[in-house]
Amino acid sequence: MKDVSFGQFYPVDSFVHRLDPRLKIVFLIAYIVAIFLASNFYGLGACAAVLLLIVIAARIPFGKVLRGAGRDLPRSLYYGAQRALL
Repeated sequence: MKDVSFGQFYPVDSFVHRLDPRLKIVFLIAYIVAIFLASNFYGLGACAAVLLLIVIAARIPFGKVLRGAGRDLPRSLYYGAQRALL
């Protein structure tokens, strides 16, 4: 596997991978709502910290996550900063 794109399965036996798929969808929706409700950098920082904890719990190499997010990461950071400043 060259990189891990968003939504692509990474074959590892971890706590996150063993969760019921319906529960993962509920967590994803709650995470998206939390991102939209974040009104400052502290809220977005908390969302980023939760994402980092999930990546660590899923035992996905962080470098692979960054390579998979490569094209979208700068745009996401820009819009996140813009959202937090307004």
